[in-house]
Amino acid sequence: MFREEIEKKQAQRLAVVEKLAAAGVQFIDEMTAYIDDTVTVGAGTIIGPCVTLKGSTVIGCGCFIG
Repeated sequence: MFREEIEKKQAQRLAVVEKLAAAGVQFIDEMTAYIDDTVTVGAGTIIGPCVTLKGSTVIGCGCFIG
């Protein structure tokens, strides 16, 4: 049960990363980015390692978050 919950959370988190990457966001370490599906990130932005973005956060284009 515990392992399934972890795998489900990881799949949800990586789905958000994949969606953002397809929209032109770059990740230094996709495995350590924690981004809610409610967050908006502009194309050309680079997300550094160990970044958490929550809620109604909006990041413009061409930024570096890290």
